[in-house]
Amino acid sequence: MSLPAYALLALPAAVGLLAVVHRARTRRSLPTAAVLALALLGHLGIQANLVHTHAGIQQQARGDWDRIASVLREHGVHPPCVLTGNRSTIPIAHTAGCTVSETDPPAHPSAMVLRERKPPHWARDWPRFPVPDTYNPGWTVLVRP
Repeated sequence: MSLPAYALLALPAAVGLLAVVHRARTRRSLPTAAVLALALLGHLGIQANLVHTHAGIQQQARGDWDRIASVLREHGVHPPCVLTGNRSTIPIAHTAGCTVSETDPPAHPSAMVLRERKPPHWARDWPRFPVPDTYNPGWTVLVRP
């Protein structure tokens, strides 16, 4: 389910939850309160698991950025430098101390960072260097000759 769907369902869920709590309080219904408490604890457990999973994914993605920055440095790309590539170029450029070219075609990039994509025609003859041991495989660094 997407985040906007959760946002739309949050208000009716909250109203329903308040109605159940009010009913349990007015009738002093221990079984209703117990079921409500178990449902909330179960939902919190699911959410905690999701947070843990996504935090791990993000940590591994940041590790990829470090590996890509390392390959860039190994092949002579040092600040001040300009990167171009795919959507992930901004955090990679930040990690490497570079800026991002936002023009198309980019104005004098130092290197290009791509994942599972072929370079544009103007960069096809640039030397290519694969990035090893990444969480998301398929990263390639192309350095301007």
